[in-house]
Amino acid sequence: MGLWTDLPFRSVDLHYFWIAILLALGVFGAGSCVSWWFALYELYIETLAVYVAIFGIAWVLWAIRRGSLRLRNILVDIVDLFLMPADEYKQLINNGAVRIADIRRSLLWSLVPIVIVSPLVYLAFRYPDYWLTRWFPTLGRILPTGWYNGDRWLEKTILFVLILVPVSFLSVSCGRAIAMYTVFMYRLGRYDLVPMPEVVRFRLRCITKLDALIVWAWSVGVMLFVIILFRAFSVVSWVFIVCTALVGVAAFIVPEYSFHKNLERMYGSLLSGLRAMYNDYGLAVDRDRVRLNVDDPLRRGEMVFRLLQPLKLDTWLLNPEDVFRISISLVSSSVALALKSIVIGPGP
Repeated sequence: MGLWTDLPFRSVDLHYFWIAILLALGVFGAGSCVSWWFALYELYIETLAVYVAIFGIAWVLWAIRRGSLRLRNILVDIVDLFLMPADEYKQLINNGAVRIADIRRSLLWSLVPIVIVSPLVYLAFRYPDYWLTRWFPTLGRILPTGWYNGDRWLEKTILFVLILVPVSFLSVSCGRAIAMYTVFMYRLGRYDLVPMPEVVRFRLRCITKLDALIVWAWSVGVMLFVIILFRAFSVVSWVFIVCTALVGVAAFIVPEYSFHKNLERMYGSLLSGLRAMYNDYGLAVDRDRVRLNVDDPLRRGEMVFRLLQPLKLDTWLLNPEDVFRISISLVSSSVALALKSIVIGPGP
């Protein structure tokens, strides 16, 4: 299983960390060349949002590659936990990979913010006194005032969109990949598992760790957007933070809940099997108590209790520590915006 971003990583014999940095620097270099051609180089290199965007590009590339490699290893490691033929499991993985790595759909959806934002940016550069004050005051906080002075409106718009294109493509691709991963894990969690509850739960903990990595990486990307786009809390900022946080919450909760229900079904099946077996010996077996009507009840009761004890263990893959870490990741954007509003102030 892989994503479209695997292509450059496979082509170069370097660690994916350095490849992500080189690709981000390539975007910065392309912007530098265009800004020099348009005689806007000083304005370009003095814009903090440009460096935040370049860091975000490197971060998303690194996170997608790391998550892709980990997911691939996990799916190989847990293949023996599912009660399905190897061909069916392979087909399930391939179908999920096609949906997650669909570059055409990613390109199509990434065009939406580009098409919407590009004319708004031109209008903001062309008529800053009207558009920034009345309709898009947030945009005026993204870039220095030099972007809105002078008459190089078209050149400035082209330069802005040049950075917007990779940011939009990576952001939309990442969000879509997380959504497809969530759906894939939900479907995978519905397949029957081998009837070994504690072994299965221990082996599937790797999925929880991957979910935590996804939420953490996603929350950092969202935090970068929040820092650039907003200066203080508002209705728009809260809507953005909540909607993007829901993507991370779904990527964590949906797989966990799917496998949780699967483990509960497994426990129920094991309990039913034990109940049927001991009824054959004259024992009545319940989940919370054992009623005996055969000879030597102490020995029989102890044996039944030991068999039933695993059925009372936790059916969730996650631990309280996981919930705490995920919560910290999800509130990071709100904390960053609160700190920014205190340091900079909510003014225009």
